[in-house]
Amino acid sequence: MHVGIFADGGYEKGMGHVVRMKRLAEELKQSCLITFYTNQESEAFLHEEHWRVIVKPELQQHEFILREIKSKKLDLLLFDILGAPAELLKKIKTETDAKIVLFEEKNGKSIQYSDAVINGIYGDIRGRVYIQGNTRIYEGPDYLILHPAFQAAREDYTLKKDCRNILVALGGSDPKQLIFKVLAAADQVPDIKDKNIMFVMGSASPHQEAVRRRIEKKPQYKMTEQTNDMAGLMKQADAAIVAGGISLYEAICIGVPCLV
Repeated sequence: MHVGIFADGGYEKGMGHVVRMKRLAEELKQSCLITFYTNQESEAFLHEEHWRVIVKPELQQHEFILREIKSKKLDLLLFDILGAPAELLKKIKTETDAKIVLFEEKNGKSIQYSDAVINGIYGDIRGRVYIQGNTRIYEGPDYLILHPAFQAAREDYTLKKDCRNILVALGGSDPKQLIFKVLAAADQVPDIKDKNIMFVMGSASPHQEAVRRRIEKKPQYKMTEQTNDMAGLMKQADAAIVAGGISLYEAICIGVPCLV
């Protein structure tokens, strides 16, 4: 099976979409041929020897995607983008035999042209599956895509009464510059010198140097630029300060108390 994955990321869009699809691709790579279609900002992050990465053109993008689906005879299409374009999905449905799966999609017009929708961050605390038109929708936290390391970390995570180690993870890009609000707030905590704070800066964040200058004279503050072991870092934290994206669900999976 040849799978086409469409996901964009970067400073404005954040990195959640490409992180999620890269995690899924890791599971599919042994049994499927995979081609990623992404934007320039995400190309380096997605680069991997097990699949091909193609940067979509800025102009006539829908026409390009349709040609790619037809020429490469893609069997399954995974769209993890903000607002999957209904008109493009309609053309794909009428002109090809490819199956379409959308992620985190609520637009009814787009949903009607898909075969399945995975909405892990929507719905109630309990997952459910239901049919909307001809589309099967999987909704709720049962369908979140997280690395298995987070479940493993949960098994030996212990809540502590004394909060000494704090993890700050505000997404892959932090376009709203929340990191500086957290730094300003931390300066107001009376016993902050007794805390250890780890700032995890995503690969698409342009704030690394500014943050490094802010914390260089505060030995209790540490910073890491990107990590392949977020589960390991979170497991060491007594609490976490996170944005409302994937990091939130990773922390909840382990059991780390959060400020969101």
